[in-house]
Amino acid sequence: MKIRFYRSSDREDLQAYQLTDLRFTSHPKEAVADLENRYAILGLVENQIVTFLILDAGEKKYTYGGQSDSLLLRSFQRMKAFRCEGTVVRR
Repeated sequence: MKIRFYRSSDREDLQAYQLTDLRFTSHPKEAVADLENRYAILGLVENQIVTFLILDAGEKKYTYGGQSDSLLLRSFQRMKAFRCEGTVVRR
């Protein structure tokens, strides 16, 4: 798996991201609408987005006891087809 920051050129690929259970999170295409003080991270397998998460550096982290140099993990998602799969690549 390759991990990198989200780029605006990924917007179309996020539209195709398959997420069926929205009980505890929003779809990534909605999560990237507001990236102020947030960092969107993608996990890719063969150039396909299979994991998505947001690291939030904003004030919300203090609600959960965050420190000034901490980040809050938000919107962590993994496509169902790739759960419990060995997707780590050793180099």
